[in-house]
Amino acid sequence: MEMFSAITGIATLVGFYLQIRGLFPDYRRFYSLATFTLLGITIGFAVSEATQTTIELSATISPKNIIGFMMLGGSGLLVFLCYAASVLTSNQKASAQASKLGSAVSGFLLFLLIFFYRSFFPTMP
Repeated sequence: MEMFSAITGIATLVGFYLQIRGLFPDYRRFYSLATFTLLGITIGFAVSEATQTTIELSATISPKNIIGFMMLGGSGLLVFLCYAASVLTSNQKASAQASKLGSAVSGFLLFLLIFFYRSFFPTMP
């Protein structure tokens, strides 16, 4: 069993414990979603371990790829944080501003994917 699957299994058990005990009732819908996502990941790892399924990627990592991953990953993280801030903020004006910022960053991410994908992730063998 890999370390990641063990960690997701433990996080799933902690999530189920939080649901059973009823701790943090205000955030119940958020951690139940996270718990079921982690449960799905844990089940997926268990099934892949049982069937001995492996995925091998034969891609080389270059500095351009690393920059591309950082730009796309950073933009995706910023989108997630903006939408999380808009959901968790009780002030309507701040929530609207965070949502607008998340939409703008989503547009930037889409722009990067459409116009600059081949620059950072070439498809040469």
